[in-house]
Order: sequence, then C-alpha cells, then structure tokens
Amino acid sequence: MAVIAILTSVTVLYLFLRSRFRKASWESDQPESQRERFVYASEVLQTIGFKILDERIAHEAITYFGHRKFSSYLLADFIVEKDGQPCPVRVKRLRDPERVSGAWLRSHVMPLYVIYDAPVGLLQPETHELTWVDFSLEVSSRLRYRKWRMRLLWLCIGAVLGFALAQSH
Repeated sequence: MAVIAILTSVTVLYLFLRSRFRKASWESDQPESQRERFVYASEVLQTIGFKILDERIAHEAITYFGHRKFSSYLLADFIVEKDGQPCPVRVKRLRDPERVSGAWLRSHVMPLYVIYDAPVGLLQPETHELTWVDFSLEVSSRLRYRKWRMRLLWLCIGAVLGFALAQSH
C-alpha cells in the first residue's frame, strides 16, 4: 500500500512540474489572453493586405449534411474583403484540431460558408498562415458514388457465394 502511495505522489509531482515548465517554455511574444490574440490576428490580416469590415459577428445557423440536421452557434471573428466580396475569417483557437475535416468542419466552417456564400478563412496568427476553405468545389461522381459501388460489389460477391454454396449441397 505504501508503494502505491509513493508512486501516486511521484506521478502527481511529475505532472505538476511538467505543466509548470511547459508554460514557461512558450515564447514571450505569444498573446496572453484571447483578446490579445484577436488584436494580434487583426494586425496580421491588415499586414497581409485585407480590409477588415467587421469583427466578432455572432450567428445561429442550422445546416443539413445529407439528411442530418446540425444546429450551430458560432462566431465569425472577422469579416474581410477579398476580391470585393465579404468573406468570414475565423481565428484558430489553441484547442481547435490541426486537421480541418469531419464534424469540426461541418459544425464550425460550413455554416459560415452557407451564411456568407463565400470561402471561409482560417487564420493561424502565430504563423501568419491563412487557409481558405471553399465548399463550392464540385465533387466528382467517382467519389460521390464510391460507397454505393462498394455496397453493390459486396452484394454481388455475397450472392455469388450464396448461390455457389446452395449448389454444392
């Protein structure tokens, strides 16, 4: 029992020290608060050459993906002018996933595209990287019907195997 108590206390001490030194190893020019992060992001957008039309616009959107309904409450951090068209820009938070795909894409980015009918910018202020996500690109029929072709293939394989097993007895 004493061994378990010692191992637990050593583990807690290790986790505590690791979290303290991880915070200390961040660069000094990193924004301290979320507000500083947005101020820094607006400076980055202006240095890139975008004109900021509005900031922090709240939206409630209901979108459909296939036959599923998604309700989202989201913020467009900035509305910038790109080629004469207003486009929403979302500043990536520290907790946002690295890859832009799946449920996060459907719940955070797609509603902004539906509302503004324009590409959505994802800004990483630390690296000055602005990525545009555009849903208007056409999906080829090969990708669209791949799932149904695979289902049909397995149905045919199952039917042939079932027929072969029925004839063998």
